[in-house]
Amino acid sequence: MILSVTELGSGHVPDVCIIGSGPAGMTLAVELHRFGKDVLVLEAGGRELTDESQDVYRGKTVGDKYYDLESARLRYLGGTSNHWAGWSRPLDAIDLDTK
Repeated sequence: MILSVTELGSGHVPDVCIIGSGPAGMTLAVELHRFGKDVLVLEAGGRELTDESQDVYRGKTVGDKYYDLESARLRYLGGTSNHWAGWSRPLDAIDLDTK
């Protein structure tokens, strides 16, 4: 069930609260729910990408060279997995090798 904060109301105390609806957050939420936990997933964005929500990521990246956050991260349901059209694949053995 997807609700806005105003629809959730006060007094709801889940067993677990997960911040972010990206791949890690949703995978964890599904698994915990499967084991009978009451799970609340909080997502700062909405159901669709908006300029207003995405503006939070505008800024300067310092330190390690990386993409600008506003283009590398997506702030709405599904998180950055929306860059991948919601599709992700299992890790290969090489992904877990020590570098």
